[in-house]
Amino acid sequence: MLKYYPLALKASPNRFKLLVNDGDAFRILTTCTRVFLDICRRDPFASAGFVGEALLGEGRATTKRFRVYLNTVTAFVGPTRFIHHPLPVISAYFLECRANPEPGLKQQVEQMFQELYIVPEAMEAAKPNQPDDSGLS
Repeated sequence: MLKYYPLALKASPNRFKLLVNDGDAFRILTTCTRVFLDICRRDPFASAGFVGEALLGEGRATTKRFRVYLNTVTAFVGPTRFIHHPLPVISAYFLECRANPEPGLKQQVEQMFQELYIVPEAMEAAKPNQPDDSGLS
């Protein structure tokens, strides 16, 4: 999985949730595609997945980024080599390599999406508020 954000937002806790509208989206998606193609050349069983991170104030399902990535992947990756598994409820997408003999791969990937993207967010949201440093209770 690749994760990227604008360098100017490096210190921001919301660096993955913001758009900068600098016109670099096509270049970034092209670079991600080239990385994936390079991995596929080296590993004929390679599969891929992505999550379309929600913007600030946006729900998890069918995010703006997910819709853009969905359109891109369905336009450029045919069904011959990969089985397409869109997971719009969590804005994730899994491209399963048809040649990969591993049984239950889709279920394993769905579990990984849950553990890596949903569980940490839910745990962070469940943390109690930090103590107030003002000395007042």
